[in-house]
Amino acid sequence: MMNPSRLSLFIAIVLVAGIGLSEPAQASDLPFDPVGARHIGMGAASTAVWAGPDAIYHNPASLVWQTLTFSAGMQPIQFVDYPSSWWFNFYNKETEYGVPASLVAQGWDYSSPEGGTGHFFDLGIPLAFNFTDQTPGAATIHFAFEKRPDGDWKFNAPLDLGFLARHSSGATLGIVMRGLTIGTDGFESRHEHVEYGVSYGVGSMLTMSSSAIWNKGDDWDSMKERYRVGAELGGSYLFHLLGGYIQEPDRWYATGGIALRSDANARYE
Repeated sequence: MMNPSRLSLFIAIVLVAGIGLSEPAQASDLPFDPVGARHIGMGAASTAVWAGPDAIYHNPASLVWQTLTFSAGMQPIQFVDYPSSWWFNFYNKETEYGVPASLVAQGWDYSSPEGGTGHFFDLGIPLAFNFTDQTPGAATIHFAFEKRPDGDWKFNAPLDLGFLARHSSGATLGIVMRGLTIGTDGFESRHEHVEYGVSYGVGSMLTMSSSAIWNKGDDWDSMKERYRVGAELGGSYLFHLLGGYIQEPDRWYATGGIALRSDANARYE
């Protein structure tokens, strides 16, 4: 378990993302939010990966097990022009006023299947509601804007709900209901969906994770063909190797990368 007194900052460099596609992917087809290089390097299987500075975005319940974390970055995906993305995550449980401070912000460009480029911007405030120390829950209230390729602006306030449960064996279960909105005026580049998965630390060297996705409107055949697996090898070493696989009903993605961790003694299992 990560020592809560330490600042765990990833400086992640994704070397390979989206290898082996039969054709270049449109950004609106990407099966993940392009936020966090470690997230993408591990095949976007981040639902139950609770440690690390981008975890509060992918499952807000993870902030219950963290004390101080920060990350910021920008990156392309698949070494093509779109989408490019940036993100900023901050959380401090022990502020001077006794009230936790937290913020997530991210944005990305995307290519519409009909042509043209859209832009998405999202500002969120994670709020924890701890059931027990082993089963935390949290919500993130988002304020999101999207400029569609036709120039039309859309605004909504989606809600993310996250839950985690940790077993003494080291296994962690996670579920996130993401992008919950009131009304039907949703975004083109982000849809309501449910993610659920498990992560497990094997000794001090390897962390493995997997997750599955249910998108709004999915039938059973689509849902059972939509899953992710990822692994991180490195343990207490400074350098970590990342790898992952994403299966979609009509295509697959392989990802990989190298992460440089600032605190080699921190544990992420």
